[in-house]
Order: sequence, then structure tokens, then C-alpha cells
Amino acid sequence: MQAYELSKLISKKESRDKLNLEFLKVPDLSMGTIRSPRGRSCSQVPHTEGEVYYVVSGRAQIQVADAEDDR
Repeated sequence: MQAYELSKLISKKESRDKLNLEFLKVPDLSMGTIRSPRGRSCSQVPHTEGEVYYVVSGRAQIQVADAEDDR
């Protein structure tokens, strides 16, 4: 089993001066952190593997295929 601590992932991402950090990539799943400043669109494009999105604060809108969901 792999376990990740969010604060350590964020520190690692910030030390690299990037908005995103992919920390897990296996054939069927990709996981990473991304910081999207308010009012800015995320430039993510569809991937072939599954993805997990967890919004820590603020609001997000996600489009999956033809469906859209505001949270």
C-alpha cells in the first residue's frame, strides 16, 4: 500500500515552483496535486487512465464526456 501526506506533496510541488505535481501514475490511475488560482481555468486535458479530483477549497467545475457538474 502507498500512502501520501498532502502537506508533503504540496511542499514538494512548491519547491519545484510548479502549479501541479503528479505523484502517482500506474496503468489505470493518475493522481496529482494542482493549484488553480481564482478565476483561472485549469489546462488539464482528458487522460486515458482514471483520475481523482479532490477540491480542498474554493469551487470547481468538471466536465466528464458530455456531462457537467458544479461543486
